[in-house]
Amino acid sequence: MEIQDLRQRLALLEHRQRMTLVAWLVSVIGLFALFAGAQRAPSQESVIKAREFDLVDETGRNRIIVGLDGLKRPNISFWDEGGHVRLGLGFPGVSRNVGDLGSDIEFYDTTGHTNLTLGFSGEYVSTTTGPTPALTLYGADHKSQAALGFGAERGTPQLTLSDARGANIYAGWSTTGEPVFALAGDDRVVRWHAP
Repeated sequence: MEIQDLRQRLALLEHRQRMTLVAWLVSVIGLFALFAGAQRAPSQESVIKAREFDLVDETGRNRIIVGLDGLKRPNISFWDEGGHVRLGLGFPGVSRNVGDLGSDIEFYDTTGHTNLTLGFSGEYVSTTTGPTPALTLYGADHKSQAALGFGAERGTPQLTLSDARGANIYAGWSTTGEPVFALAGDDRVVRWHAP
């Protein structure tokens, strides 16, 4: 029995020695590969350059596009699974109507119509400072229903609320610097104002 025990113990010892040798070889090869990879990394470029990046989903539809607009200014657009742009980020003019003063952030509905803009207004353009900051909400008819921004001449805050027919309420300042509150009909004729 002792010889049988010795044979088993010797076989187990030989097996362990082979496994140790294999483990050492794998470790040395792994360390060599890591060292070679680390030596190569600094020589590779760390910048990816392209005119446009399109992130697509598993069906190949655009989900995020990073690129330039028609006026060569950067923008980012986010698309839904139906292929409609839902959010646009960029400089004034990168909105879907290239060439207008646009806005920096635009949210769209599922049909591609603007719901909300936050950025610079094309409606109130200062002759001294250019487009002024504005927040605009759009109704189901895709027309501006609420706008909060700054007047072009004096830089004073202004609020306009409109219905689908065009009647509106205006609160802000006149060009002479006086506070104004006005109600206008759908023909844009002021019906009442104070002062």
